[in-house]
Amino acid sequence: MKSILIDTNLLVLLVAGNLDRSKVGSHRRLRQFDTFDLDRVRALAESNPKHVSTPNVLSEVSNHLNSGEQEIVAGAGEALSFYIQKLEEVYVPSCDLVKQVWFGKFGLADAAIIDAARETGSTVLTSEWALQGFLKSIGLDAINIFHLKQPGDFQ
Repeated sequence: MKSILIDTNLLVLLVAGNLDRSKVGSHRRLRQFDTFDLDRVRALAESNPKHVSTPNVLSEVSNHLNSGEQEIVAGAGEALSFYIQKLEEVYVPSCDLVKQVWFGKFGLADAAIIDAARETGSTVLTSEWALQGFLKSIGLDAINIFHLKQPGDFQ
């Protein structure tokens, strides 16, 4: 992969899970995941030195982590800050995103992911079936973490 763009839910999983694995599967923002998912996201993140994101995704992640006084896990805001400082941030104005045909189906944050992937050629790591399918249908690379549930599915 040239670069990787991790969607909101998986970035929340990565940040919070790296700080406290016991939150995975138990906290309301992380119930859909298990530690197997965390390990796969971590492995993919570590194997791709170049990370890309959007202000939309990063804002959602910050909100979901409740950065500040009510963090999911202590240090989440600081860990997100460290991650942000190392990535390439792709900005597309919201007024441009809402003009895209996919905005109505996916909303602002996912529309920004689609545009950023188109611009950078990044592989999108997601847990959303519809987003992954759409990205693939327009010729972009996407990995759905739930496809990596079977032994041997991940190298």
